[in-house]
Amino acid sequence: WEGKVIRKLTKQPAMTFAYSVTLRGVTNQICNALTDLDNSGEKYLGGISNIEASRMLAPIVYEAISETVRAAAEGMLWLKECVRITSKAKLPLTWTTPIGLPVVQDYRLYERKTHGVYFGGRRIRLSLVQPVTKINTRKQGSGIGANYVHSMDASHLMSATLMANANDIAYIAVIHDSFGTHAADTDKLFEILRKTFVQQYAGDVLAKFRDELIAQLPEELHEEVPPCPSMGTLDINDVLNSEYAFS
Repeated sequence: WEGKVIRKLTKQPAMTFAYSVTLRGVTNQICNALTDLDNSGEKYLGGISNIEASRMLAPIVYEAISETVRAAAEGMLWLKECVRITSKAKLPLTWTTPIGLPVVQDYRLYERKTHGVYFGGRRIRLSLVQPVTKINTRKQGSGIGANYVHSMDASHLMSATLMANANDIAYIAVIHDSFGTHAADTDKLFEILRKTFVQQYAGDVLAKFRDELIAQLPEELHEEVPPCPSMGTLDINDVLNSEYAFS
């Protein structure tokens, strides 16, 4: 299989790693990519099972990504530990984005109740799913990476849109963290995106998250909250001069 591990097989796992993709998810992503390659002609792996190949490759790819983007891996583990502590306290997790939007992550366990009803002279059984008071610890842990990152992306989107409007840019198209406008306003939006991004991350956003977390917890759990991951060497102001930070 030498030379067969190409960008198409690793791009989606790398892109979703920071959103807490699981090993099973990486396996499915690689298998889907192999299926797409098969559809373009002959069998990409020469008839070897795509499922078996995906199961073999997935843990290797996952480990490689963890080693390459160590900070993202450390950040995810830190967020999951924060969620573990709030779940221990039987509390949802709340935080405030840099633009001031409050976010609540509150996954609950569900119970299913079956009811017999009559409709059109026939007895049928309906299943109703209702939340219970107990926190769903598993979903809290698996969801925090994606939810926190998306909340920060949304905060940047809102601040960029507000600044664009203040600078007479009336038309903006957005898809998650991709931005578009009319050609005449592109250079202006180019500058606004970088400026608002630097403003958002110039402070220690994780320290603010940690402070909010501690304020939610009972006092006996305060010491269990781990310190924030260490900062790297990036000067956030370099984004202002980056040609490809946003495109």
